[in-house]
Amino acid sequence: MNARDTTVRYPLHITISALFITLIVVLGVVLSWQNYRKASSIILTTAEQVFDQITRELILDFNGTYHPVAGALQLLALAPLTAAVSLEERLASLRTFAVALDNEPSVSGIEVGYGNGDFFIVRPLRTEESRRHFEAPEAAVLIADHVDTAADGGRRLVRCFFDARLQEILRKPAEATSYDPRTRPWYTAATARPAATRPYLFYFLGKVGT
Repeated sequence: MNARDTTVRYPLHITISALFITLIVVLGVVLSWQNYRKASSIILTTAEQVFDQITRELILDFNGTYHPVAGALQLLALAPLTAAVSLEERLASLRTFAVALDNEPSVSGIEVGYGNGDFFIVRPLRTEESRRHFEAPEAAVLIADHVDTAADGGRRLVRCFFDARLQEILRKPAEATSYDPRTRPWYTAATARPAATRPYLFYFLGKVGT
């Protein structure tokens, strides 16, 4: 028996069918790859356009929020509050804080850090979440935190709650705290002009903001 006797011969129509099937499969793969590339290009282009639009909207929104806040901060920087040395003296500026917060609903708090490590912040209680977080009395609309250094050298936090008439309705007993505004990004980045920080975690709220 020779090699030619073992050769498998296929009918012509099977050979032609196999060639057509192979051609169709190859053509399908090529068309699928081209469609994939075109679809990917369209998706990427659309995504870039959407991203650019979102970026522009965020910039406009930030500028619309930032500039009024910056103006309010420049006015507050001239207030007697910056030279106040006690909680009661700082609370004398509570109405100024309340007006500024009412005018800027995007602001979650206005705070002042002092060179000796004292700290004073006023926050609005706009949501049930914030009320639960700070365990606020039912009638409270504002909360003021004050941090100073006690006679024994320890840092202490006093928290006060105020109603819509800015009457104090609760003052919690002083408690120990390690909070020092001089180590926070907003304090270390402060200049003679308003400046924005990168997003960071708010110490008392536990949320990210600028």
